[in-house]
Amino acid sequence: MNIYKKVKEHKLPYTEEESKDWSFNDLSRALMNKTLITDYKALLSTELNITIKTRKVLSAFMIAWFSDIIMDNIPDTDVTKKSLIQISRIILREIRKILDAEEPLSYFPQCIKMYNDLFQIWIKKDKKVLKDDLVKKFKEFQMTYALLNTPKFEGEKHKDYAIKWKKDIDSVKGKIVKQLKKLGDCEKEIKKCAEMEKYEELKTIDVDKIISETASELYWTKFEKELASKPPNWTTFVKILAEIKTRFIAIQPKMTNTYSSLIDMKQITHLTTNQVMDKKELGKVFKNVITCFMETQSASQDDELKQWESEVSERFNSPDMIWYNFVPVLLNKILIRLEKLEEYVVAVRAKLNNLKK
Repeated sequence: MNIYKKVKEHKLPYTEEESKDWSFNDLSRALMNKTLITDYKALLSTELNITIKTRKVLSAFMIAWFSDIIMDNIPDTDVTKKSLIQISRIILREIRKILDAEEPLSYFPQCIKMYNDLFQIWIKKDKKVLKDDLVKKFKEFQMTYALLNTPKFEGEKHKDYAIKWKKDIDSVKGKIVKQLKKLGDCEKEIKKCAEMEKYEELKTIDVDKIISETASELYWTKFEKELASKPPNWTTFVKILAEIKTRFIAIQPKMTNTYSSLIDMKQITHLTTNQVMDKKELGKVFKNVITCFMETQSASQDDELKQWESEVSERFNSPDMIWYNFVPVLLNKILIRLEKLEEYVVAVRAKLNNLKK
């Protein structure tokens, strides 16, 4: 059997339509198959005279169909990322043509060169993001280490716990430095980590505030990962919306039916349970939540709320919008606004009670 037929028998997804039948894990396992790699290497080097590494060419499958997972370090607005995804899909399309015709295409080496150039730029950018992320993590661990040196952890109750935790943190920080060294060209980053060891001022920081802020950040980061999973995990999303509806009702109990109609938890649960909640439906949900504010707050704020509603709708209609990044940010903003509204209502009610007395 000739090499063209052997490669074709592996039945990889060369088109977007074919990719819909593949999960990330299935494609990853397929691309790690030794026979596939051997066959592809023979095709590229012997038949097509391509000298770049076979695994790099095979990476085009992951970049083309699962860029949201393997390239999540870099924003979708990045020109290199967009171009690399496009050229990856072109490469796969052209490989399919080559396999069907069982002969090389004269312009294919040039396509591969463009792909390789963009791939190298992406790797550099990705490494930079990884370096920055590792330094950020080192700083977080160093801050935690400093927290363990505060009076809060000096008592007998927490002393042993603090000693063990600091030992664990030292181990993790050491691993981070090793990771930086493996990435290469990280002298500046390693020096920055070393300088963080001298953060004496961190010993006097507000422990409770840091813990609170860290917990909040972890909550929203975890929520974003839930939404970005395949399929999305909607559990937290549904809980937050149910909480929002309950809090609106607590502010204005007479409008229970209005709030229940606008934030229809039965419909939201149906859409999320059946995994049919899309950008269009999310746009409707958030439009209704903003309408709840309009129904509750003074008419003087309608213009500002309508502007907000328009901005949200525009974002959900944008083809470049990454919805699972935007939804946690928007819900956080809604909860902050709702908290301010609750504080205002409590203050107004307190004044009214004083007047009655």
